[in-house]
Amino acid sequence: MIYATYTILAAHSLGLGETMVGIVPAAINKVSKVKDLFKIPERNEANMSVIIGYPKYKYKRAIKRKNENVEWIE
Repeated sequence: MIYATYTILAAHSLGLGETMVGIVPAAINKVSKVKDLFKIPERNEANMSVIIGYPKYKYKRAIKRKNENVEWIE
């Protein structure tokens, strides 16, 4: 998970879009041919996958939200 997080931070700094996908490693670990395709040794297993690509849309402003339901605890 730490490697995936740093990968996402690095991709974001390059202007790329990214997301973590947790269902893909389960499929990789079950099918040995796929595991061989990704060159994962038999004693290891995949834990997280990261999808990286160029974003289709670029937003210049964030969505404005109202903080009506926020309760601050001091």
